[in-house]
Amino acid sequence: MKQLVFLLLFVLGFSSAALAKPAVLVPAVTTQNLTANTLDKGGLWSKIKTKVHQFLEEGEAIKIAVIAHITIIGLIIAIVMNADKKSELATFYIRQVLGLTVLSLATLIIMSVLSIVPVLGLIAAILGLFVGLGILALLIISLLSAINGEKKELPVVGKMFQKWFASIG
Repeated sequence: MKQLVFLLLFVLGFSSAALAKPAVLVPAVTTQNLTANTLDKGGLWSKIKTKVHQFLEEGEAIKIAVIAHITIIGLIIAIVMNADKKSELATFYIRQVLGLTVLSLATLIIMSVLSIVPVLGLIAAILGLFVGLGILALLIISLLSAINGEKKELPVVGKMFQKWFASIG
C-alpha cells in the first residue's frame, strides 16, 4: 500500500522531500524534463502503467492463493479463478494446497484401515494425531507465505508437490 501511495504521489509530481513537510508540496517533475514526447514514446507513462498493472495482478494472485487454502471448495474455486489469467504465485499455492489435501486424505485412509486392528488402531490413532497436527502446521506456514506474496516451498514435501502436480497451471 505504501508503494502505491508513493507511486501516486510520483504520478502527481510530488517529491519525497515534500512528504517530510506536508504543508509545503514541491513539484519534483518540471515541464522541462517531462514533455508530451516522453509520455507518448513509451517513457515514463508506460513505466507507470506497467507498475500499476503489476501491482494489481500481484494482488489478484495473492487473493487466489489465499482462497486455495480455504477447504476443498476454496481449492476448486482457486483453480477455476486461475484458469482465466494464469498467475505463477496462485498456481504455486494451488499445487501446495492440493498436495496437502492429498496427503491429508491419504493419512485419513491409512489410519482408518489400521484402526481395525485393536493394538495397531491405538498406535495409528496417536500417529494420526501427530501427522494431522504436522499437516495443519504446514497449511498455516503455506497460508502465511501466500498472504505475504512469497513463493515459499513447504519444508520436506514442498518440492515433491510442485513436481507431482506440475501439470496443474
